[in-house]
Amino acid sequence: MGVREIVESALSAYRRVSPISPTGPSAAARKADERDCRNELIAAVREKVFLRDKSCRCCDGAGSRYDQMHEIRSRAQLRGRPDAEIFCLANCVRVCPRCHRKLTGALGGGRLWLKPITRDGANGKVLVVSSNPMLDMNENIR
Repeated sequence: MGVREIVESALSAYRRVSPISPTGPSAAARKADERDCRNELIAAVREKVFLRDKSCRCCDGAGSRYDQMHEIRSRAQLRGRPDAEIFCLANCVRVCPRCHRKLTGALGGGRLWLKPITRDGANGKVLVVSSNPMLDMNENIR
């Protein structure tokens, strides 16, 4: 079998599995590809964040397998920006589930914010600020 026959055989097999459209991939296929790329980026950044931060950046509690990654500047604040700018080491920190609920406002009336102190963002020191003076984390640097 010659090169031409091998290429044509591969093309015909490809067409059977994935029909080629003259206009390119469908919108659903493009969206699925974008979602897959975004999920791969998030997984890679999460792995690097967990290697950098050995414990929760809010309460300094021991790290666990249930810890989560939190973006300092939210996805809503960075809407329209590239995924690589939203999910980067300078914008993401490791937090425990309890602190993550406080950061997102899902736990009680108290709410926490993280403010990077240096231009390094999350790679440097982060200030933990509370809107509730009863919380013991008011004005802690982690």
